[in-house]
Amino acid sequence: MISVGTADGAAFSYTETFTVDVEASDDLSGVHAVDITLDGEEVTDGTTVELGGLALGEHVLAVTARTSRNRSTSQVTFTVRSTGARSRTTSPTSSTSSS
Repeated sequence: MISVGTADGAAFSYTETFTVDVEASDDLSGVHAVDITLDGEEVTDGTTVELGGLALGEHVLAVTARTSRNRSTSQVTFTVRSTGARSRTTSPTSSTSSS
């Protein structure tokens, strides 16, 4: 299971920061590797991103976790806005698929 600490569809002001917060677990075989990307660029869990350094608009945080049995992927899309209006959720969300 993969949990991402930002709700899909969240919106942030460009003046804010965004902390990459993910968890991956597999009760049967354990997680062997976790790959995290922000807009296709590798980032690590716990990285703080200055949103003013990103373009305004939608961005994708993708997480892939590998176990000895399979691979699971989860992604959330969030928006960076030029205004302070926010529609953010702080509770973890999970959207996992196996391949």
